[in-house]
Amino acid sequence: MLKNEELGAFSRYFELPQYFYSKGYPENPGDWPELGNRELLPLWEFSEEIYALDLLSNKLVFFKIECPSDYESLDSIDQAIFKMIELHTWELGGEEKEINEAIEFAKRVKLPNISGLTELFAKYVECTEKMITGFRQSL
Repeated sequence: MLKNEELGAFSRYFELPQYFYSKGYPENPGDWPELGNRELLPLWEFSEEIYALDLLSNKLVFFKIECPSDYESLDSIDQAIFKMIELHTWELGGEEKEINEAIEFAKRVKLPNISGLTELFAKYVECTEKMITGFRQSL
């Protein structure tokens, strides 16, 4: 397991999910009835959004702290990690620097299909949401 400082430019995206336990604490730590019948293991928090593994389905769910009933599911941890790469490059970045940081990070966390990610970044300017979603679903 990598330490936060080993994540380089991505360390800010993977903060400990401290708020997760405050709802319902101390009687029901991590009690999120809005998420239905789930057993959640919190993984990280970024920008008031919590990423957690549902131990019952092995799916990853993420939701805004202020609106947990409006959650989304992903099939794998790799898809969740790629969402952070999307954020770093397309939403907050846009420069070659962010792309290089993203490729380095992907290698460090052993994200599958690095060559596909590199191809996606080679088409960065003309990249469509469909292309990004297609890559995410391949993980």
